[in-house]
Amino acid sequence: MPNKKYKYVENIRKIKNWMEQNETTKPPAASSKDLEERRLGQTLNNIRQTIIKQFNLLSTDEEKAEFFKKYEGAEEVIETVNWIDRNNVPVKLQQARKIKKWMQERNTAKPPRIKGPEVSQEEKRLGKALDAIRQYLIKPYENLKTDKEKEEFRKNHPELEEVKAIVEEIDRNNPKKDILEKAKRTRDNAKRKKEEAEKLKEETKKALEAKEITK
Repeated sequence: MPNKKYKYVENIRKIKNWMEQNETTKPPAASSKDLEERRLGQTLNNIRQTIIKQFNLLSTDEEKAEFFKKYEGAEEVIETVNWIDRNNVPVKLQQARKIKKWMQERNTAKPPRIKGPEVSQEEKRLGKALDAIRQYLIKPYENLKTDKEKEEFRKNHPELEEVKAIVEEIDRNNPKKDILEKAKRTRDNAKRKKEEAEKLKEETKKALEAKEITK
């Protein structure tokens, strides 16, 4: 019968390898419909219960040394689980942090561009990521009408506040701030006029329908 100590190491390596192959920071889910992911997610849960939970209950160096002696390879298992938890950050938050770091390293207030002369692949990738953050996280939130809807959105996207703060800082310091604000006002005005036109159209339709009924 194979030693359980080695089984834990083998399993945690499989989990890490799965995450790297899928280019994800999210660990496999035990409730996934995908058979492999579900199996690895259940294995990770078992490792947390069998190894991590026991280790976290230890308080002295002597107890920990004895634990590592008993469970050969436990150091690697614990280190990998800590790596998983440390990197389990929503993709858009990771991207926002990378964009902020990229700008700080270059001491620039200009956000990364998608196109233009001498735009590197890294800058293009970060520029596209910034656009996606605006389009698929911030804009949907700002378009919500009620506090209840916004509260539910924040609950489902706990990364929202930090991402918004980073993007707002970028916009606030952007040398092209005035141009961007003018463009936003133009878009908002166009959106408002469209909504007003649709409302008027609907009201006119209802009025005509009511008039037909009274004939």
